[in-house]
Amino acid sequence: MGGYDQLCIVCGVAPSGGPSQLFTDPDDEVEHIAEKIVSDILLADPSQDYSAVFDIVQDALLQTDEVQWLPDGIRDWSGFQNCVAIGYFDNEDGAASLFPDKTDGNPCFPNGSKVQLRCVSGGSAGGFTSILGDGQTKEECLTHCTSRDSRNPNFFVSEACYHYLEEWIDRTALPSQRLSVPHTPNLTFAGELYEIVNSRAEGRERLKGLLPCIDYGGIEDTCEQYQDNFQPNRQGCKHIAAGINEGLSEENLLPHIIRDFQCWMFMRPDRWPSPTAEEVPQHFTRHNEDINKAETLFDKLSAQLLLTIARELPVPSYLALSATCGSLRRRLTESVLLNRVLKEMIAVGSLQWVRPVNAMPGELENATSIDKEWLSTVSDNEGSLANNESVILDGSKGTSVFQSANFPYFTFVHACFTSDSMNNRRRLWENTKQFERLWKAFRLYGWEVDRFHH
Repeated sequence: MGGYDQLCIVCGVAPSGGPSQLFTDPDDEVEHIAEKIVSDILLADPSQDYSAVFDIVQDALLQTDEVQWLPDGIRDWSGFQNCVAIGYFDNEDGAASLFPDKTDGNPCFPNGSKVQLRCVSGGSAGGFTSILGDGQTKEECLTHCTSRDSRNPNFFVSEACYHYLEEWIDRTALPSQRLSVPHTPNLTFAGELYEIVNSRAEGRERLKGLLPCIDYGGIEDTCEQYQDNFQPNRQGCKHIAAGINEGLSEENLLPHIIRDFQCWMFMRPDRWPSPTAEEVPQHFTRHNEDINKAETLFDKLSAQLLLTIARELPVPSYLALSATCGSLRRRLTESVLLNRVLKEMIAVGSLQWVRPVNAMPGELENATSIDKEWLSTVSDNEGSLANNESVILDGSKGTSVFQSANFPYFTFVHACFTSDSMNNRRRLWENTKQFERLWKAFRLYGWEVDRFHH
C-alpha cells in the first residue's frame, strides 16, 4: 500500500501537523464538493437559487488555489509535529521485543513496569526517524509505533497532548489502584497509559492507530491514507450559508468555508486571544416576573455554595441553569458574581483548560503576556470581585495567570469561546477527560484483556 499516516491517539493529528488543503485536485473535486454544499444549503432554505449559490460556492472554493488562505497557526506547529513514543524500542528497527506466553507460546507484550519514553520527530507510516535530545538536537534512530503490526505495543502521542494528559488528568483524585484486579503494580504515569492503551478489548484501530472507545469528533475522517485534506471533516454548511446571505463571495467567503470544514481542529492551541476594541455587552434577557414575588430557595443559597456548584458546570450549562427561573437569572448573571464564578472555573473548575501548562515550551510566557494585555484594559476598581480578593476557594493564594481580582473574566472567556486556538484547546481538554475515564476504569477493574508478560 505504500506510505500512510497514523494519528496521535489523543488529538487525532498526524505528525505532519495535519492537512494543508481543502481537497486534492480542484479540477476533479470542486464541482462535486460545491454540489454537496449547495444541496445542504437548499435543504435548509429551498428558496435559494441553485445556480447562483453554486457559482458563489464554486468560485470561493477555487480561491484556495489562488490566495494564501490557510490561517496562521494551522499545521506548522512543533507541539503536534514532535511526538512522545511510549513503549519498548530495543530492536534494531525500534520495535519492542516480545515474550512467549507460558501457556501457549504466543507472543506477549512487555508490561508497563519499565516502559520507555522517546521524544521523536520525522513521523511517517507510524514510525519515526529521529530522536530529539536537549535543545531539539536530532539523532537519527528508528522508532516503531505503527498499529498495522498487531504484535506492536508501542504507540505515540504528540508532545503537546502528552503534557496536557500529565497536567489535566489528576491521578491523585482518581481511585487508588485495586490490588485484586489484574494489573502491574507501582506504575508510572507513562506505565499506566501504556497498559491502559494495550489492555483494551478493542485495541488501536489498525489503519489510523486510534482507540475506538474515544470520540475524536470527526477529525479522523481527514486521514484517507494520508491526512492531507480538510474536506472529509466538513460539518454542515451553516457558516457558508450565513456568509452567502451576508453577500460574501470569493475569498471573502473563505473564513466561513474554513469554519464549516472544521480546520480549527488543527490550530495550535496556545494562542490566547488579545483584547479588541469591540465591546461585549454583559447583557442577559430577564424573565418577566413580579418584583414583589416571595423569596425562593435559590435566593437563600449562600454565594459560596453557589460558587462551589457553579464552578464545576460547563459554561453553556451554567447559562442554561440561569435561564430556569427569574431568581437564578438575577443571581447567576449579576456581574460581580458571574466574574467570580468564571474566575473559579478557570482556577479549579470546568475552564481549567484556559490556564497555561508549564511543561509546554512558551505557554506560560505567552499566557502571562496576554494576561497583562487584558489587565491593561480595566481600571483598578473596574470588574473587581470585592475587597481585592485574589484567593480561590481552596484557600491557596498566588498571582497565577488569569487570577487577578480585576481581570475582565466575562469578556475574556467570551473571546476564548470565539477563538479557533482556544476552541481546539477545549477539544483537547475534552479528549483528555475521555482518557481520564479510561484511567478510572483501569484503576477499578484492571486490564480488559491480558496481553502482557508477567
